[in-house]
Amino acid sequence: MNNNFRNFKNIVSDNFNELKDGFVKSMREEGKSDAEINAFFESDDFVYAGLEIFDKLAPLFTESIEKTFIEDANNDKKRRADFLELVRAEWGDGVDWMKQYILKYVVICDALNQFKHKNGDILDNQNNNTEIALGAILAKALLVYSEIICLLENGYPNGPNARFRDIFELWVIAEFIRYDTDDMAKKYIESREDSPASEADHYKWAKDSKRFDVEMSPCTHCGRKKEITISAIRNEVAKSAKERGDNITVNHLKKIHNAPNVLIHPSAKGVFGRTSIVLEDTLNIGRTNIGLAVPAINASIYVNNIAKLYLTMHQNPMGALGLVVLNEIHEKIKAFFDETEIKQKERIAKDPSCLFSETYKNI
Repeated sequence: MNNNFRNFKNIVSDNFNELKDGFVKSMREEGKSDAEINAFFESDDFVYAGLEIFDKLAPLFTESIEKTFIEDANNDKKRRADFLELVRAEWGDGVDWMKQYILKYVVICDALNQFKHKNGDILDNQNNNTEIALGAILAKALLVYSEIICLLENGYPNGPNARFRDIFELWVIAEFIRYDTDDMAKKYIESREDSPASEADHYKWAKDSKRFDVEMSPCTHCGRKKEITISAIRNEVAKSAKERGDNITVNHLKKIHNAPNVLIHPSAKGVFGRTSIVLEDTLNIGRTNIGLAVPAINASIYVNNIAKLYLTMHQNPMGALGLVVLNEIHEKIKAFFDETEIKQKERIAKDPSCLFSETYKNI
């Protein structure tokens, strides 16, 4: 038991015993019988008296915490450092590859800019707005990717699953813009000055796309015109990809898009179905070494998909070379996390004690 709580328990016990002894003495002096005294201790009057004691005890408990704060903080740092060492030993190489992806992208961008400055594009670029939009979307995706890396290397799998939704939606927008007109990309860029009042307002820039002529027609039941949402753009992306010969369906993208909702939503599924809950009688409130593979792989796939869309816009060899490099790193990330997760499951099946999770017993 923590020294703070042991001290507090003693303080509570001493004060309540003192309170009870005082009532017994006073009531005996008043000539109360044992039955009347016992009845008092079972009444609300004694409960309220006890609550008053708690109000007086709270500052004493805070004071006891302050006295051992440094010692407790250092012990907690040591415990967390030991835990992170375990996470690092198991998943560290994969996390490092994810970091390398970002670092190499920065190098590729420098090479692209230098080549363009010296030679210009080999072919005239008629899609300047599209290139600008995709570059900005990729930058945002890499920022979210960095946040995911930070959570993963600290043993938090649920946050990365939730943050993946942001990357997926960025890919949806990037895919939509890449295969529409440059004017559509211009409208997207200009919409940064808007002040959206609803979710649909975020996607007003896409309303002029001919791809929505049928999808956005008035509802046959109520007559109201449908609004463009991220889901509508996602469905259009799936249809367009299928027409180009890609093996993508509306249901497949819908499933990927909705999966993080389990972790974001306050439903029972989201509360009890979290990645790091492994035993029915425990609740995870911190780090764990399980469930890190899925969010790492998913985030890497769609960050790389956005990078492909962006780098293929550049009509110079550095873009093509950069794409090869990033694809290679992406494959290493995917292979590492796939293999590590399989090995981990095999170890846990043989010895459950190799599973680590900061939990506390359910009440």
